[in-house]
Amino acid sequence: KTHENIKTIRPLQDGVIAQAVNDVHAAGVTYFTSAGNFGDKAYEGVFTPAPAPGSLAGSAHNFGGGDVFQNINLTPGKYLLVLQWKDDFYSIETNPIGTQNDLDIYLTDNVGNPLFGFNRNNSGGDPIEVLPFTVTGNTNANIVITRTSGVGTNIRMKYIFFRGTPDITNHIQGTSTIVGQANAIGTITTGAVLYLNTPAFDVDSITKASFSSIGGT
Repeated sequence: KTHENIKTIRPLQDGVIAQAVNDVHAAGVTYFTSAGNFGDKAYEGVFTPAPAPGSLAGSAHNFGGGDVFQNINLTPGKYLLVLQWKDDFYSIETNPIGTQNDLDIYLTDNVGNPLFGFNRNNSGGDPIEVLPFTVTGNTNANIVITRTSGVGTNIRMKYIFFRGTPDITNHIQGTSTIVGQANAIGTITTGAVLYLNTPAFDVDSITKASFSSIGGT
């Protein structure tokens, strides 16, 4: 069920709910929704191939300077990491062909040995990878994104942590975590601010709550 719900949010293009919001907005309806509670725990970019590390197949995403590792500190708890890339959704489109690229996302050690992740074959299906995992003790790992097959270049991709409190230590973007209908052009999306951080409490510069999703998409 979680997988089915996540497929509709489509952070890189409007899904069916976002399209419906834009339709009612065009009819004169004002639509409000919450930003979400995902903070800034996300990464977005264009897949840039480099040799895959360790035993991983295909090519790996170069986060910058030839580095295919995005280092991350994890504390005990449950996590949900979702990767999507801009391609055809077989399960949603009217005349689907499915994604033409197979991307995967892993947690690895410092030499590329997988700690968690799946080499699912997405070709002809949906451009999405869902990575739920549980951490039982403080640990350090790396995020590695690979492409095992596909066509074309300039594949725009994005991952978001929908659950958990990761500490990303390099290649940090703090990119938008607003998704779904909250990302529709016809939506007024509302973030969260602690009431103590407002002018009524002699605060000149209002700051968002740390958990509040951020815009920019």
